[in-house]
Amino acid sequence: MNKKKQVKKSVSVKMEPLKGQFFDLSPAKTGRTKLIFAWMKDYARFVFSGVVILVVLTVASAYARGREVISESSTLASVAYEDLQEGAMHLIGQNQQEALASFMEAEKNFRALEKNTAFFTDQARTLIGQSHYLDTANMLMDSALLVTDIGKQLTELFESIKQLPDQIFAAEGEGVMELIHHEKDRLESLIQTVVDLQQKLAGVHLDTLPEALSEKVAFAQEQIGLFLTILLELRDYSDQILTLMGDRVPHRYLILLQNNHEVRATGGFIGSYMIVDINDSKITKMESRDIYGTDGQLSQVLPAPPGIDLIADRLFMRDANYSPDFPTSAQQIMWFLEASRGPSVDTVIAITQTPVEEALAMVDGEIQLEGIPTSINAENFSRLISFYTEAKLSETNTPKQLLFDLIPIFKEKLETADRWPELFALAKKMAQEGHIQVYSRDPGVQSVMDRYNLSGRITPAQEGVDYLSVISTSIGGNKSDEYIETDLSHQTQIDASGQLTDTLVIQKEHTYGMLDRLAIQELVETYGVGELTEGTLRIILGEGDNLDYMRVYVPKGSQLISTEGIDMEWVDISEDLGYTVFGFVYGPLKWGDMQQVKLTYTLPFDLNFKPIDDYRFIAQRQAGVENLSIQKEVLIDESLHVEQSFPESQDMPTIDQAFDKAVIYLVSLVKK
Repeated sequence: MNKKKQVKKSVSVKMEPLKGQFFDLSPAKTGRTKLIFAWMKDYARFVFSGVVILVVLTVASAYARGREVISESSTLASVAYEDLQEGAMHLIGQNQQEALASFMEAEKNFRALEKNTAFFTDQARTLIGQSHYLDTANMLMDSALLVTDIGKQLTELFESIKQLPDQIFAAEGEGVMELIHHEKDRLESLIQTVVDLQQKLAGVHLDTLPEALSEKVAFAQEQIGLFLTILLELRDYSDQILTLMGDRVPHRYLILLQNNHEVRATGGFIGSYMIVDINDSKITKMESRDIYGTDGQLSQVLPAPPGIDLIADRLFMRDANYSPDFPTSAQQIMWFLEASRGPSVDTVIAITQTPVEEALAMVDGEIQLEGIPTSINAENFSRLISFYTEAKLSETNTPKQLLFDLIPIFKEKLETADRWPELFALAKKMAQEGHIQVYSRDPGVQSVMDRYNLSGRITPAQEGVDYLSVISTSIGGNKSDEYIETDLSHQTQIDASGQLTDTLVIQKEHTYGMLDRLAIQELVETYGVGELTEGTLRIILGEGDNLDYMRVYVPKGSQLISTEGIDMEWVDISEDLGYTVFGFVYGPLKWGDMQQVKLTYTLPFDLNFKPIDDYRFIAQRQAGVENLSIQKEVLIDESLHVEQSFPESQDMPTIDQAFDKAVIYLVSLVKK
């Protein structure tokens, strides 16, 4: 009994210094911590964890040696802290060499600090036996060294990934998979180091530390866990990249070339497509095909859906991208390809003309093709391709031969461009706007596409959430959608009882003008009119009356109560993808004119102010559509009060912006 009391008393005495009697160390302040916090969500979560560990380490080191070494330990700890900060900042700025030097310097100072405390730690263990304090000090020291190791490994990994595109193209198909597997091995090593750090931090005895420091270490443990999750996701991502490159088995792609100047639900009309086979990162087959040639092989007859039935008596592959949900359309297109005597494919990629235009501008593209008097660039690409195709100027049986001839030259130009970070950023932007969409039969690949918003999925319907998506399908006017500017105005009225009534105004303006007519005339003077007349070409290339079949997706069960600009009896009401759909023909809209259609409908749910309720709204844009804007407004009864909102506003928030990404809106309402 006495022995137990004595031990308890001894522990109590050892805890006293940790309560702040002589520990006044604090890391030198540089003013850069705020930036690290802002960047933490991506690659630098470990930096914050390292800083927290170092602060605790400083305290533990000072405890182990006492007052006589506190000044020396303080200096080493502060310098090491600065080195970690420098390394993180260089890493954020993509200065890998400087980052590596800073992390190595931090490791040197940690080693010196470790050596400085080793003798006293050993002596303390001899005198007082096992101690949670000494265990904590050692684990924090080991953790700090692991943090610097992680910094070095992450820096080396980033540097290698940065150089990977150039290495891949320099290899010309040889050894590419070995390069990628090597970087994957680097990632595996980094993951193991982070796991080791996580285990070290898990062994820290939080109860031996002051409350403030204990909370910081606990937070560091959480951040390391989040960082590990990011790395594991990256590993999964790399596995799927290997699958797409035909690592174990060949991978076949169907690449749909969509013309978004003739809009369809997933971006644009499918005029042509490519079949590409990849095995061990090498393209073993690349075929370009005209969609009409494939449709001519289809023997099965499927009825055309609403809108398409106004221009065709049956459904073909060229019109199969009817669903705005890209996985749904992609699966249907794959079926049509096989039913038209085409091959089965593993992955479908849909791409509009916009990414090509943007990439040409980025690489200062001027492409010269044999037989074409003028070079192709970002400014004339779309118009020249459409003109050349519609006028049937190619001497081959394929009217889209210019596009097919352009592809390998453009591919070579991209490979020689030293602007990969900008191109990757462009690809991300184009995916966000729906100009690039991907669907794969492989569940693992598809999960990555969903995670990185590349799949083009329609947001699943949610109970009690207002939703809007306006989908246009061109059924007349040919390429006139290039000149259409669309403005969506969505207003929600909330009365005292919580009933919700939405009013949607769709305004479209046909902006084709005399300058556009002159541009087409210049093409005619250069190339001639082929098999058509100049007047017909002008109509096809934008001057024609624009005519769309429009579908408005709203919460399932919504009731249409009035219309303006269109007879209510002409609105088709159906259900699709968990939503109610209002379908109608919009137009014809002549060039220079503007039209409006207004729909008013009640939502299938009410708000319940007992004592508070939220109005939530999501608007999802159509893939690939350009020149689109949206306004959102909520009108509330005078008996209601806004508690909080997103976007944040002192009053009722409104939205008025380019509709280039999904819109989220929320207001919390209470009775006054």
